[in-house]
Amino acid sequence: MLLLRKVEEKDIKLLFDWANDPHTRANSLNSKEIVWNEHRSWFVEKLSNSQANKLYLIEDTGVEVCLVRFEKLDMW
Repeated sequence: MLLLRKVEEKDIKLLFDWANDPHTRANSLNSKEIVWNEHRSWFVEKLSNSQANKLYLIEDTGVEVCLVRFEKLDMW
């Protein structure tokens, strides 16, 4: 059964590991490995600005399988 839930502070390490997965890095615009301090700053900013950012995890039988991210962009 799939479940959609909001990202929580406890998910910081999981998302860090996913971001630095070799397949993720190889398919990213920037293939450079992400350092912990940069990830932590990004994560804290995304969670603290809930008006512009929505982060969700999809779980399959209690196992996280996907990050879904919505961002409000100021384009005009």
